[in-house]
Amino acid sequence: MRRGTNLTVDLVLVGGRLLVGGEILEGALAINEGIITWIGKESGKPSADETVQLNGRVVLPGIIDLHVHLRDQNLSAKETFSSGSRAAAMGGVTSIADMPSNDPPTGSPRALEQRMKMAQGKIYVNAAFYSLLCTSESKNAATTRSGAIGFKLFMSNSLNGFDPEDDELLTRVFNGLRRVDSFVAVHAESMRILRETAQGMTEGELSDPTKYPEMRPPRAEEEAINRIVGIARRVGTSTHLCHLSTRMGIPLVRKAKATGVPITCEVTPHHLLLAHSEMRWLGSMGMVNPPLRTREDIDILWQGVLDGTVDALASDHAPHEKSEKEAESASDVPPGFPGLETLASTMLTQVIRGE
Repeated sequence: MRRGTNLTVDLVLVGGRLLVGGEILEGALAINEGIITWIGKESGKPSADETVQLNGRVVLPGIIDLHVHLRDQNLSAKETFSSGSRAAAMGGVTSIADMPSNDPPTGSPRALEQRMKMAQGKIYVNAAFYSLLCTSESKNAATTRSGAIGFKLFMSNSLNGFDPEDDELLTRVFNGLRRVDSFVAVHAESMRILRETAQGMTEGELSDPTKYPEMRPPRAEEEAINRIVGIARRVGTSTHLCHLSTRMGIPLVRKAKATGVPITCEVTPHHLLLAHSEMRWLGSMGMVNPPLRTREDIDILWQGVLDGTVDALASDHAPHEKSEKEAESASDVPPGFPGLETLASTMLTQVIRGE
């Protein structure tokens, strides 16, 4: 609806403070058929079937969370499309991008189409879907045509038949993504370094959740980022680095951006707010990939947020059953925890604190 028409809208919000163009302004907002159709001074508001008085509350645009592991399908005991997307809505997240490490994995056109079909009518927010990167360029192209917004590459382990240590393969597949105008989101931890680190630890250390950060050392992230930046520079494929966690990662991304590499990155609230020293009381509940880091790492991550090196805050929402997180040995505990419902609230708390 345009200003000056006599149409009646479904809903008008009045008496609020609206975040518009980086400023908070007093005004009103009109919604019709689920779409914001007008923003302006309250005196010029259109007529509406319903009017809601906000009493000075701040109205923010809905949050977009580009890194979410919704469960459902064979993992519905952990979470369903319905429960996960309701958590998003309750947390102010109105758009989510679902990662593909599911059961069954989302790694082909057929698997993607099945997952999207199963989600229809069960998701309460806007949703988009990633697919796992595979070795076949034609298959990746077909998955793009089926609706994948992008592809996920796990450099920490081999999924979908993909060897993340093969730079020649990575270069070829990245080239294919560039040709179909798609992009790749990367979990940047070196599989080789993780394997070598685990081989050098005792069984007791591997079963101790407080030792988990030592199992996945910062140099694994540094090595993986260096490799991916090099490939993105040569090929020109749009590349997104997920959940940066180390003091080395931020300057690497900052330098890559300054030299024209098409790269973006994200940081999670848990990597900004929790240090690995807190694993003493978090125990297995705090196990996440990449793991919690030091206070020095956290300080550099915050610098990256404040100077714009970090492009997005994302939850990496990854719920599990409580019994799984309480397993006796850390080697039996799945990494990850929920984050959709707390993404906005934790970060807005930092806004209030001046961070």
